Amino acid sequence: MVWYQDKLLVTTRTGGSDALYVYDLDRIQRTTADTPAIGRVPGGWSADGYRYVMPAVGSYRFTGGRCTASGPPCPATLALDRGTAPDSLVAAERTAPGSDRRTRLWRYAFDSAPTRAGLLATDAAGRADAIEAYRTRVTGITGVLSHRRPGAGSPSWYVGRASGTGDGHGGLWRQDSEDAEAARCGFDASHHCWAASAGSLSYGEESGEVWSLSDRMLFAVPLTTLDRSLR
Repeated sequence: MVWYQDKLLVTTRTGGSDALYVYDLDRIQRTTADTPAIGRVPGGWSADGYRYVMPAVGSYRFTGGRCTASGPPCPATLALDRGTAPDSLVAAERTAPGSDRRTRLWRYAFDSAPTRAGLLATDAAGRADAIEAYRTRVTGITGVLSHRRPGAGSPSWYVGRASGTGDGHGGLWRQDSEDAEAARCGFDASHHCWAASAGSLSYGEESGEVWSLSDRMLFAVPLTTLDRSLR
C-alpha cells in the first residue's frame, strides 16, 4: 500500500478481478451497530463487529480483465516516487522465485489537480495509462522502489527479491534500462543480503533511508549504504 496526501492506495484481489483500491483518510467512520452484517442494518451501520471503517472511494482495474502471464500484470507491491513531476506511483507484479516469466514494472502519474488529490492522472474517459512500463529478469519481487540518483539521467529501480533456496535470505537489485547490479555482502560477497520475507520499499526524502518490513521487524537502511554494496 501507499499513503499519499489524504489517500491510501492498496492492491487487492477480490472476486474475479485484480484492482487498486483508493481509501480516503478523511472519511473514517464509526459504526453504530454490532452485528455480523456489513452496511446499513436496523439501528444504523454495521461492519462485522468492527467499530471503525474506511470505505473505498474509488478503484482502478485493468481493461484486459484478470491478470495472466501474457495479459494484464498482477499488481503486488507499490511505492511512491516524489522525484518525478508530478509525483508518481510505481508498481511491480510478484512472480515465483526462479520463474522463467519476466516480471513487469510500471509507473503511473498522480493527478496534479487540487480536486483530485491522491488520485491517478486519467484521460477524458477516466482511463489511467502507465507512463512507463518495463520487463525485468528478476523474479520473486516483493518490493519495488524508483529513485533518481544524483547525476543519473533516469531513475533507478530497486527491487527486493525473495530467495528461491529457502535459506532465510533474499536479495536486492538496482537496475535501469542499461544494466542491473545486485547487492553483495559478507566475506564471500554473497547476493543474499536482504530479508527473505521483506515486503514493500519506501524512501524517506529527509533521512535518505530506505524502509522495508519483514514478518519479524520494520527496518531502515541508508540508501548510500545500499548503493555502495551494489557491484
